Amino acid sequence: MDKPILLIESTEDGLQVNPEAKAILENLETTVVVIGIVGDYRSGKSFLLNCLAGRQENGFELGDSVVAHTKGIWIWCQPHPFLKNTTIIFMDSEGLQDPDKNDYNYDMNIITLCFLLSSTLIYNTTGRIDGGLIDKLSFVSEVTKHIQVRSGKHEAVDDEDISLQFPYLLVVIRDFFLKLSKDKQEITPTEYFYLCLKTDERRPKSFNQPRRIISQYFPPKKCSCFVLPIPTPKHNWLSTLHLAPKQAIAPEFIEKCSELKSFLTSISKSKTVGCLQNINGHLFLGLVECYLEAIEGGEMPCIESALKLTAMRENQRILDLCMKGYETRIQLLPFPLSQDELSAAHKNIVNELTLTYKDRIIFDDLFVLREKLQDQLSSAYNTAVALNESSSAGKCRQILTDLYKPIKENIKEYMKQGGYAAHRDQLDEIKRKYMNIPKKGVKSESALHEFIQQLEEERNTIIAADLEFSVLAAKEEAFQREIEQIELREKMLQAEIERSKRREQELQELNESIQRTFEEEMNEKLRQQEERFDAILAEKDESFRCLEETSHSEISDLTRRIDEFEKNKKCIIL
Repeated sequence: MDKPILLIESTEDGLQVNPEAKAILENLETTVVVIGIVGDYRSGKSFLLNCLAGRQENGFELGDSVVAHTKGIWIWCQPHPFLKNTTIIFMDSEGLQDPDKNDYNYDMNIITLCFLLSSTLIYNTTGRIDGGLIDKLSFVSEVTKHIQVRSGKHEAVDDEDISLQFPYLLVVIRDFFLKLSKDKQEITPTEYFYLCLKTDERRPKSFNQPRRIISQYFPPKKCSCFVLPIPTPKHNWLSTLHLAPKQAIAPEFIEKCSELKSFLTSISKSKTVGCLQNINGHLFLGLVECYLEAIEGGEMPCIESALKLTAMRENQRILDLCMKGYETRIQLLPFPLSQDELSAAHKNIVNELTLTYKDRIIFDDLFVLREKLQDQLSSAYNTAVALNESSSAGKCRQILTDLYKPIKENIKEYMKQGGYAAHRDQLDEIKRKYMNIPKKGVKSESALHEFIQQLEEERNTIIAADLEFSVLAAKEEAFQREIEQIELREKMLQAEIERSKRREQELQELNESIQRTFEEEMNEKLRQQEERFDAILAEKDESFRCLEETSHSEISDLTRRIDEFEKNKKCIIL
């Protein structure tokens, strides 16, 4: 950006995003580091940001009176001095405690937005590091009353959660000329600043409370203090510093500004919100819009809700980019294509877009977004199919029209005996040439069929003229023409019939395979049953044989005994 631009403006309808700034941020794909500044009006915030940005010309606008000059919130995007693919957004805000405005809620809205949007927040003031500075910083406790970390309406405020969401705080004291020391030892401005934050139980609550809050939300790892000397010893330039020549600016002020710039770029990290890291321009814009919607709706800005809504909008943006990319790629295809070529191109485009955008999805299941994408791609693919068919039909019609043009121009030559046969031969030649032309697409056969049908009336006229000389031949040709039409229709249906046959054949082969498997299993079971049955019969035969032998033995023994008995009986009788 060559110069700053208004980001948030105050209108009759409330705070709104400036359309020009919105357009710039929407196209900013690099990670952003947001350095914001707040402070009282006419305290030199804009001049300090211009110094940090490295130039006064075409920088943030400055005033030279007691009237606050900056209105709303302004931004100035510049490449980071040493981080690649990173942009620093310097953010200037409207001064606080403007007597002409005297609107506490408006001031708090501006401060709250700066706290929520900044990676590093500069509090700019003049004077000394003392109790007065601490009192000025007590607005921190008021900011916590205007921020909601989690989306539960009745959830208690978690100080640790709020502290994690706050930016790094850099307190800059302007026009400072005192020495900082403790026990006669020189100390840093930050060390002196935290000495001033020490509580004293002997002092009233109004003294200790702001010190506890500042120390709690901004421990030393999240806060520093920096002092700057008076920029020029010539008081007549103080009200118009931006117009002062370079030699009028004190060298120690320029040196300190350089130190401050180096320190600022070293501590300022890329903008993060919760677990959303490395926020880029359009994500930053999404947060701005979410926070403004809450404020203008009379609600507290909620970090969790803004994060979820921004993620949802970003995912939808990614989805829209995928669809736009798909439509652009589809339009570049060399229509007409065969159905297989179109299907392959569709799959390649979808796979490339998925690989390109899947890593940019935020807090969402890739498969959920892919499902949404495929729903939209299904409709877009149907449109591509229709476009391909239309392109094919148009190309085929043009080819046939061009081929038939010589015949059309000399149609009267066929109004004679044998004219129909000559016309038919010419049509056959046109069909042959037509079929040899490649890349006609999916409507090749149907376009030919439609073209032949459109010639029906013309062909009937030729037949009528030819009938005067050869009625029988004309009838035969008419019959042949009907056969040709039937053959064309049959040819169009043949592909579907062949596919059906292939499906039936596959089904038959599957059934035969199942039948063979079933028969083999049944034969195996029958064989096993026969073997078991034969074994049982053999066992029974052996049992019967043994029984038979036993019976024969017993019978023989009984017979012998009977014979002996009879012999003994005869002896007794004698």
